[in-house]
Amino acid sequence: MKMNQILNKLLFIIIFAMVSICVPNFVYAGNDAVTIVLDPGHGGKDPGSSSGSLVEKDMTMKIATYMKEYLSEYSNVNVLMTHTGSTMSIEDRADFARNNCADLFVSIHINSLSDTKSQGAEAYVTYRTDLPKYHQEMSALANQILSNIAALRNEK
Repeated sequence: MKMNQILNKLLFIIIFAMVSICVPNFVYAGNDAVTIVLDPGHGGKDPGSSSGSLVEKDMTMKIATYMKEYLSEYSNVNVLMTHTGSTMSIEDRADFARNNCADLFVSIHINSLSDTKSQGAEAYVTYRTDLPKYHQEMSALANQILSNIAALRNEK
């Protein structure tokens, strides 16, 4: 099996595990319907990073599509995607989430650095000083996602 195919499958396993373990806890934390906006990084003329035949915009689209299919199985979840392949500005992506009253906005990226000492996953959470409970819940979700990714990494 080619190295690219192995990396591709491993990435999807990690993302699927992350979503299936973490997001349902967030979804069922309350009884109200939840709107999740998925943002596949890059798109259109912006390919993002690449390695061999792996291109970030293609991989983030596949990941977002799988996440949408999986999350749509929950009865109280409305899953939207910022785009399906076009190029959108960061501002347009944020506006899309805001205009659709997103409870959770997940922007998917696969970073690449030439510095081989840098590795791992990262999560960014908005800090809304006017909504401290929201910030606490999103921080807890981000930490749970990162903990699950770290656990998967330690299993290898």
